[in-house]
Amino acid sequence: MKAVILAGGLGTRLKPFTEVIPKPLLPVGEKSVLEIQIERLKNHGFNEIYLATNYKSQYIENYFGDGFRYGVKLNISKEDKPLGTAGPLLLLKDKLVDPFIVMNGDILSLVDFGKLYSFACHQESLLTISIKKEITPFAFGNIFFEGDRVTGI
Repeated sequence: MKAVILAGGLGTRLKPFTEVIPKPLLPVGEKSVLEIQIERLKNHGFNEIYLATNYKSQYIENYFGDGFRYGVKLNISKEDKPLGTAGPLLLLKDKLVDPFIVMNGDILSLVDFGKLYSFACHQESLLTISIKKEITPFAFGNIFFEGDRVTGI
């Protein structure tokens, strides 16, 4: 199974920390967010992970290498210029012909990615979104749905 982790953002809200290190490499306890994500994906059956990078990409490349020590194949996909949130997927369109998971490189979740992948593969839809229901809507990023179907973003 394949996954893409979007890890190319500037992390401007976390300055000055992100002036030194990219946001996905910031530590949570003894590991970086990205390291925790890679290990969780591996534990849920994912064996090939694409890291979509831009800002301070060399730090991520140097730290993770080819993924051997994590038991996965890691591929770095570096944007020459920022392409926006979903833009990096265009760079990978020829490599991602089978179903795959996409996740942000700065979010930790307890989602069982293997179950999510399996669920998504059995749906008759273009994509599946994993969200957490919030009682109080935010100023942005709200998702509206009826039953299991997304009706608006």
